[in-house]
Amino acid sequence: MAYNANDVAKLGHLASLASRVKTELTALDAKYDGAEANVLESVKVNGVALAITNKAVNIDLTDYATKAEIASGLKVKGSVASFAALPANAEVGDMYNITTAGGTDENGVAIKAGDNVVKTSTGWDNFGGTIDLSNYVQKDGAKGLSTEDFTTALKNKLEGIEADADVNIIETIKVDGTALTVDANKAVNIDLTGKVDKVAGKVLSTEDYTTAEKTKLGGIAEGAQVNVIETVQVNGTALTPSSKIVNIDISGKVDKVTTATSGNIVIFGANGALVDSNVKFATDTDVNAMLEEYFPTGE
Repeated sequence: MAYNANDVAKLGHLASLASRVKTELTALDAKYDGAEANVLESVKVNGVALAITNKAVNIDLTDYATKAEIASGLKVKGSVASFAALPANAEVGDMYNITTAGGTDENGVAIKAGDNVVKTSTGWDNFGGTIDLSNYVQKDGAKGLSTEDFTTALKNKLEGIEADADVNIIETIKVDGTALTVDANKAVNIDLTGKVDKVAGKVLSTEDYTTAEKTKLGGIAEGAQVNVIETVQVNGTALTPSSKIVNIDISGKVDKVTTATSGNIVIFGANGALVDSNVKFATDTDVNAMLEEYFPTGE
């Protein structure tokens, strides 16, 4: 000991000791705040809460086998060729695999190849074995069995089709020997804008029907004929054509006046032809002017 326990300490020393102890206690309170001493609020077995009596919980394991019981209860012994070949001195819990079908267990269940049987106090119990699933298909999600059977004929047909084959595929399309381009959508455009529809009994012609001819035809009246005169009349009397000629007889007619001043009186001349007389008919204005000259208004 490096100090004298009987020496009197100063109050300052005691104050330092008290501060140190207080710091340690504060830290300890913070560390164990809310802690409880070995308190179990609930005990459950397989999710079922057990009753707590006098701070004790009894877990009943009477319905459970111990490790030793399990070890002694089932003993795998190997395989035998048939049910009849099982050993007569087998002990309870011995299990054998039967490799060949035949016989029945103590419950009358038929023994199949691959079954496992267990020796009981009364005989042999079929403990299960290999299940033959050769006639079953593996389940795949929401899929189920279907009556749309995939037959051998369909299988052979499928095997005879080349990979990536298409139905009725045309690899090349030509027009007049020129191959057309197949687009990304596997489509071919055949341009028929310069073609006309075929009509039975008709062919194309070089006698082009132009816009001018169409306009001319549109201006001709329905039923019109080219320069055809069906009747020729003179003063209402029809003349008779002869060899497509109509003769109009003007032997008893006089020639018309070829030169005359508008408003002049036409008279017959010496040879019976009409001539200009150079005389006009007086108009109402002319007559009124003459009367006013000789008979002034108001006199």
